[in-house]
Amino acid sequence: MSTDRRWSFHGRGLLAFYRARADLVAPERRSHFRGGLSAVMLLDYHDSPVGAYRELLYVGGFFREAGLLRPSVTRILVDSDASVELGRRLWGLPKERADFHWEEHFVRVEQQGQLVAQFAWHALAWPVTLPVTTSFIPSALHTLAQPWASQVLLTTPRAQGQVRRARLDHVLVHPERFPDVAGASPLLSLSVTAFHLQFPTARRRNPAPA
Repeated sequence: MSTDRRWSFHGRGLLAFYRARADLVAPERRSHFRGGLSAVMLLDYHDSPVGAYRELLYVGGFFREAGLLRPSVTRILVDSDASVELGRRLWGLPKERADFHWEEHFVRVEQQGQLVAQFAWHALAWPVTLPVTTSFIPSALHTLAQPWASQVLLTTPRAQGQVRRARLDHVLVHPERFPDVAGASPLLSLSVTAFHLQFPTARRRNPAPA
């Protein structure tokens, strides 16, 4: 497999950024937790290597992995078995299967008929839609470090898109199935009207000695 291969994704979604909290991270990862920002992302992919699918994920903050301080996805749900397999195998993303009910600005996610999370939001009229890109962000801030199969997989995705400020109107979370951000106020919420995301081949490293 070529080391410079990239997988492309297109879609729309919602981003909400919070202060990262150790209590919203699984106990087995708390010793690596270093704080920073966390994020909830709701993504509706209309084009990807495995076709259209939907995704809810939580970036738990920054973690010390393989001697590096990097953000990490600690919870991620999708409605595609192919996406589960691809995400785990290529990038160490701990994907699980779920069901999504997605309307324009309302999403309900369930597993085995039980609520995981529910979100409603609206885009603000001002400011206008703005272009964004990861090109001007230091790679360390958007390189994911994912512990997987006794290694750490490092992936630096590239993203560009169109966003505008948004406001969360309703958040409902089952705290045993997803990090409970319902009682927190996001530092920033963005409605993403369109995005293009590229994931390269992950770089594999051994964990740092304990």
